[in-house]
Amino acid sequence: MEQYKKRAPTVWCIVCALLFLLLLSMQLGVSLPARYTSSANASDQARVAVFASDKTITFDLSTITKPGDSKTFTVTVANFEGDKICEVTQNYTLTATTQGNLPLTVTIDKALSGTFAAGEKQSVTYTITVAWDNNSAADRNYFYADEIDVVVLTVEAVQVD
Repeated sequence: MEQYKKRAPTVWCIVCALLFLLLLSMQLGVSLPARYTSSANASDQARVAVFASDKTITFDLSTITKPGDSKTFTVTVANFEGDKICEVTQNYTLTATTQGNLPLTVTIDKALSGTFAAGEKQSVTYTITVAWDNNSAADRNYFYADEIDVVVLTVEAVQVD
């Protein structure tokens, strides 16, 4: 028992010394400034390319009332509007469809697709003819009386990467 009493103060001294060293190292680690510091400054500007390809045009087909009638329109597809020029290369495709209620034929005078270069003012003019064929017997028998039809001309423009 006497041996235990002699060791107790020694153990307590060692524990207190280790605790003191632990607290001292924590204090020094927190209070000392970092040896290596860095700083960075940067700036950037984001730019958005103009992509001008939103337009709705309505054509009057009211003069096509009977077999044999036709109407011609002119449509210009462009990569600019006013002073805004598209800043990206575009591939475009032109399609014309009908609902199929009347035997209408839509003809377009040029290739239905093309490419506009980035930043250059470009346009292509198309001549579109909508005609009511007069070849079927149903046309002569008033089969299509009171029918209406719609011609939809779609220009799909896609940005090229």
